[in-house]
Amino acid sequence: KKRMRGKKRVGGGMVVADASGTQHMGTSLSLLLSSSLSAPPSVRLKQQQHQTVGKSGKKKQKEGEGGKRAVEVGFLPEKGEKTLLVGEGNFSFALALSTMISSASDEHEPDFVSLVATGYDSLVETREKYSDAKNILLCLKRAKIPVRHGVDCRNLEEEMEKKKSPIKTFDRIIFNFPHAGGSGLEDIKKNQHLLLDFFKSCRSILSSSSSLVFVTLRDTPFYQSWDVPSLGTANFLKYEGLMPFNGNLFPGYKPVRTSPSVIRSAAPTVKDAQTYVFSRGPTPTSRKRKREEEEENEEEEEEGEKKLTRKERKAAKRRKIREVKEVKKEKEKERERKMEQRG
Repeated sequence: KKRMRGKKRVGGGMVVADASGTQHMGTSLSLLLSSSLSAPPSVRLKQQQHQTVGKSGKKKQKEGEGGKRAVEVGFLPEKGEKTLLVGEGNFSFALALSTMISSASDEHEPDFVSLVATGYDSLVETREKYSDAKNILLCLKRAKIPVRHGVDCRNLEEEMEKKKSPIKTFDRIIFNFPHAGGSGLEDIKKNQHLLLDFFKSCRSILSSSSSLVFVTLRDTPFYQSWDVPSLGTANFLKYEGLMPFNGNLFPGYKPVRTSPSVIRSAAPTVKDAQTYVFSRGPTPTSRKRKREEEEENEEEEEEGEKKLTRKERKAAKRRKIREVKEVKKEKEKERERKMEQRG
């Protein structure tokens, strides 16, 4: 009863009543902009999260349709985990995720910076491109979410230092709907290079071998042709599998176009979107060391075989010498017997 105070359910959606009695639908951006920060913790929006990680933090894997591997992993980080958002446009996803994190966290916990949101555009470009960016950025500022502009995802370690990020290593890195522009065959390689450089830059700022990287794209022939799993594994990331991207879990989030030439076009849809999940896995250094150890063991085995062969040769030589001596002894005995018979 205490938890439901100030909340009412209408149909399938959640309605939150703020102090003034005004009601906001839980699936609208206006809720996030107006009541997510002003409302007391007891009436914060609680999200249902279909894609979750268990308390143990272990990933669940299952076989998906068409032979594809599917993973059930949550975008919502576990307690104490740190998340980096890359390639944000109007930062609506950052606001939705930060609201979810705030709602799921203990109200009595001390302030803990668990999310850093970054975008490629400068602050001026962001405000000029997206009409709602100003209000969203204000909400993120009130929520004490660090936001960094002009961040190149192809060089994240250097960018985090240059932009003075409060967090230098992360447990999760999320890149939603990356696109370097274009939709023709000649643009496939351009987008592949973007992701190759992104995956390469991720390794240096992932905090552990269990840290995760999420890349979300639409499930269409054009995006499938990028062969995202191969791009990640080429940079020593371990491909964990696919999971469906449910945009309804993030109220107010809507992908936006970032190229000035198509900025006024209809926003891309999240329908049929899916998320590729990678873990850091063993570092290239440890893999190299493992190969070196295997090679050393093989060399030792070969040396052992060579030593064993030399020993066998020596033993054979000793046996031959003994045989020669025994033959000589037999001849001596035979000669002595003949001499005795003659005598």
